[in-house]
Amino acid sequence: SHNLTELRRLQTEAERQAERFNAIINGALNGLIHWQALRDDAGKIVDLRASLFNRAGCEIARISPEQFRTKTFLELDPAGLFPEYVRVIETGEPLHAEYFFGEIETWFDVTAAKLGDGLVVSFSDVTPLKQAEKTQQRLADEYRHILDNALTAISHFTAIRDPEDSGGRIVDFRYESFNRMSELITGRKAADVIGHRMLELFPGVAESGVFERW
Repeated sequence: SHNLTELRRLQTEAERQAERFNAIINGALNGLIHWQALRDDAGKIVDLRASLFNRAGCEIARISPEQFRTKTFLELDPAGLFPEYVRVIETGEPLHAEYFFGEIETWFDVTAAKLGDGLVVSFSDVTPLKQAEKTQQRLADEYRHILDNALTAISHFTAIRDPEDSGGRIVDFRYESFNRMSELITGRKAADVIGHRMLELFPGVAESGVFERW
């Protein structure tokens, strides 16, 4: 009777722990999946099967719980990070990568760590960030194109101020951009100018009176 009571107590405690674990997993904002290695007779990893996944994982990857239960990794995403995941399992070295899932046109930020004969993968949707980066790059390219095709010399400076002057007196300028016409007029390449100080490159500007007007 005592043994039976103790067994029931342990079962109840195990159920409570399982409930708490599931609540934590399903409350996570990132997708979480535990992939278990599937090996052939020679011990080679030939595929992976999900032994645990959370609600966010299904929503972010747009894969139903039924698909996770019945399909292997290569059936779900044959062009995915399978070689990298195998490397994590075999070497124990963690992985951090960005991955584009073409089927749903989504960028994922992925981290993976070995767990048993498998790995735990955490991932989030970073598509808006990647789209913003792409837009920023396009705008930068357009800006560069406009500058380089201008018929006048155009440069962008950042003011360098005296840290000991309460009024923030400007003591120099740092080049942030330098167009093609500026290169032709000065004989200096943009790569040798950008990031440098104006008075370092063109000390005569200080005596010409132009510096003070700026």
